[in-house]
Amino acid sequence: MKPTLVDAFCGVGGISKGFQNAGFKVLLGIDFDEYPARIFNRQFPKAKIIVEDIRNMTAGRILEIVGSKRINVLVGGTPCQGFSIAGRRRHDDPRNTLFYEFVRIAKELMPSWILIENVRGLASARLPDGKKALDEIYDSFAPEFKLKHFFVNAADFGVPQKRNRIIIVGNSKGIDFDFTPSNVRPTVLGKVLLNKGRVDGKYFYSDRLIKGFARRERINREKGWGFRWQFLKTDQQSYTIPARYWKDGANALVRYSESEIRMLTEKECARIQGLDSRRFGIGKRSYIAIGNAAPPKMIQPFAEKIRSYGF
Repeated sequence: MKPTLVDAFCGVGGISKGFQNAGFKVLLGIDFDEYPARIFNRQFPKAKIIVEDIRNMTAGRILEIVGSKRINVLVGGTPCQGFSIAGRRRHDDPRNTLFYEFVRIAKELMPSWILIENVRGLASARLPDGKKALDEIYDSFAPEFKLKHFFVNAADFGVPQKRNRIIIVGNSKGIDFDFTPSNVRPTVLGKVLLNKGRVDGKYFYSDRLIKGFARRERINREKGWGFRWQFLKTDQQSYTIPARYWKDGANALVRYSESEIRMLTEKECARIQGLDSRRFGIGKRSYIAIGNAAPPKMIQPFAEKIRSYGF
C-alpha cells in the first residue's frame, strides 16, 4: 500500500503533488480559503478536502474524515507572511501562531514524518521575546520529533524560478534525516512563456504606467532604496512569483521593447511554479493561490528521500 499523507494549509496542493509524484496517497487537504481548496479538489479528486480553520481541527476529526487509523506523513505550507523578509515583519502577526497549531496536530496524530515549507526569512525571524523563530519551532516539536532544516532554491530542482525557501523535515523515529539535492538540468523561461501574439492586451502596461514606473524607479535608485521593477530573460529562470503579483507584476515582467512591457498571465505563473495551468482561472485569486504554492518539483525529492527511510 502507498504511504499516506495529510496536508494542512494545503492551498492548491503544491506540496501534496510533490509527494503524490513520489508515490504517496493524498488523503486530505485542509485550508481555510475556499478558492485554493477547490483547485486542490480538482487535482486530487480521490482525496478529501475540508475548508476549515486549522485551530478547529483535531486528530480525532481528521482520522474520522479520512477513515484511517494511521497517517504516515503530515505536511504544511504554513502561512509565512509574518516571517517574510519581503515585507514588514510583525512579531505579533497572528499568522505566526499557526505554527503551534501544526505542532499540536502533529503531536496528536504522531505521523512518522512531517514536512514544512516556508520562506527562507524564517531562519532570521525572531519572536517578541527575542528568541529565534526557528529555535522555537525545534523546541516546540521536541521531544516527539527530531527536526532538520534545509535551505533550497527551486531553480536547483528544475523549476524555472529563483525561489529561495526553507524546508523543515521531522520524524518521530529518531532518524538523522539527510538530504542532498541531485544535479538537474536547469529549466529556463523560454520553455513556459506564451508567444507575444497569444497574450491578451489587458496584461500589457499602458504608456502612462510605464512612464510612472520608470520615474519611480529612477527616484528610488537615486535614494538607494525602494522599488525596482524586474525584467525576465528567456534563457534564465524567473524571479520569485509572490502572492502579491496580481497588484502590478513588477516582480517579474516581460519586456519586448521600452514601450511593450507586460505582466505574466495566470497560466504562465502556474507553469513557472510547475503547477497544472489548466486548473486556474483569471484574476486576483488565481495569482494569490499560485504565489502561495510550493513547486512540486522542489518537494518531490524530499518526499522520495523520506520514503526511502520507511515508516
